[in-house]
Amino acid sequence: MRRPFLAYLLAVVIPAALTVAWGVVAARGAWRDVGEASQVRVGRMALRALAEDLAEGLPPSTAQVGRVTGYRTALLRDGLRTAATDPAPPPEGVDGAVRVPGAEIGEGTAAWAVVVAPRQPPAAPLPFPLLLVTGLLLLFAALAGWIQLSGAPREERVLSVLLLSALPAVTAWAFLIQADGLCRKAANEAERRDLTRALAVARLRHVEGDPHSVHRLTGFHAWRVRGGVVAAASLPGPADAVAALPAPPPSFTSTGTVATPEGESAYVALRLPDGGFTVAAVVPSPERTERFSRNAAWAAAALAAWLLLAGAVAAAGKVRVSSGR
Repeated sequence: MRRPFLAYLLAVVIPAALTVAWGVVAARGAWRDVGEASQVRVGRMALRALAEDLAEGLPPSTAQVGRVTGYRTALLRDGLRTAATDPAPPPEGVDGAVRVPGAEIGEGTAAWAVVVAPRQPPAAPLPFPLLLVTGLLLLFAALAGWIQLSGAPREERVLSVLLLSALPAVTAWAFLIQADGLCRKAANEAERRDLTRALAVARLRHVEGDPHSVHRLTGFHAWRVRGGVVAAASLPGPADAVAALPAPPPSFTSTGTVATPEGESAYVALRLPDGGFTVAAVVPSPERTERFSRNAAWAAAALAAWLLLAGAVAAAGKVRVSSGR
């Protein structure tokens, strides 16, 4: 193995591969955070429903909340399970279960908590074809570098070596851009699923027509629209764009984005029996959708800085060699 090829690996290919590896780990972490946020939302809805049940002297509806949201859910009282879906979620900390503690709710000093887990393991955050193509491009760059740099050095190889060195870096940057788009899309789709689950829980509790009750139960702001007019809202402020939304089909929800007093928001609309509809929206949360973007930008900049430094060192070494002749 010649020194030029080893330098090429250490200066270009390995840093690009490490950047891609970091992107994979960061994407998985971002995807895990999105999943846990959804689970916590379901757990909080179950606890809020429990508070209403206890206040009205009703049996806890935690299992029903779990079923309509599609999560394995269990209610704990003083650490003991009192109600659960079938199958029940695993113990806390196992197989992606999330424990959502509640305050002392009714019935003296009883401590309540909800354990929530997905029914199936979440899908991989990055598709296998993207990982395969990225890996093959880096492998091709390494093999091409070995072929190009293993022979005797020649001056006319400078341009081809520069072009070859650009391949791993461009591959890593393209991977980060693609991963960023996939993470944003996944976060937006997760928020719409959370909205759909929230309206399902509101319908289970028979409060889907009351925006204030929807907000209190689910944490999402809501508007009730009838005849092109906002009849009630949990969020003060102008809501002309919400009022102008088309009514969803009778048996389905509709989704999209709409301007709210808090900014452009994802929404889900649910048709009501009286012909109106309820709109629930997610207040924009840049921290949830842009965290990977910021980290990816730093990783891309770090790779660019390293390549510039490596290029400067290589150029300085070439100048010293030329001047010493």
